[in-house]
Amino acid sequence: MITFKKITKTYNPGKIEVHALKDVDITIEKKEFMTIFGPSGSGKTTFLNIVGCLDVATSGEYLFEGERISDLKPIELSMIRREKIGFIFQTYNLIPVLTAYENVEIAMILSRKRYTKDDIYKTLEDVGIADLADRLPREMSGGQQQRVSIARALVKSPKLILADEPTANLDSENAMSIMEVMKAMNEKYDVTFVFSTHDPLVMEFARRLVKLKDGKIEEDRLK
Repeated sequence: MITFKKITKTYNPGKIEVHALKDVDITIEKKEFMTIFGPSGSGKTTFLNIVGCLDVATSGEYLFEGERISDLKPIELSMIRREKIGFIFQTYNLIPVLTAYENVEIAMILSRKRYTKDDIYKTLEDVGIADLADRLPREMSGGQQQRVSIARALVKSPKLILADEPTANLDSENAMSIMEVMKAMNEKYDVTFVFSTHDPLVMEFARRLVKLKDGKIEEDRLK
């Protein structure tokens, strides 16, 4: 699904250069459930941003489903993000004036895919919060809000979901519950999950661990 060939990301080229990623080679297959981990500054967020077409590499080749990302126009990259990639953020990023239902529905509106109300409710049911469809974010716990963000990422049936520190703001019980939900979705649907985390719990759930250090892959192993 995803192939990095000698991917390098350099900030401030020609000045005081910062190498966020250095000659990274990696392949991510369909339906993987994998975690990128490493110390702060190791390149985890840059890695996710490039995979998610939110940033571009300084050099190297990125293939998404066999398509060379560097050959695509901005509008084409936007379509990939909109239709094929779902994002889960540690701060949830829900729209505060919209209900859980509406926060999930907006992902379908932006994707321009056809949908019914049942599609929205089914996704909320999948993550265990169909009964909270009419609640605003402020009326929900952190764990419930994260479930809404997972539903928002899943509802458009993406090929890939990227989750940046998805358990960072949750207590251990909610973190465990959220990881169980995402594992179940990975097994139920044809969707690949890639996490960035410091949390040992996320690493425990992952089936593949990739450690970054100083912008390079130091370890890549299956569990």
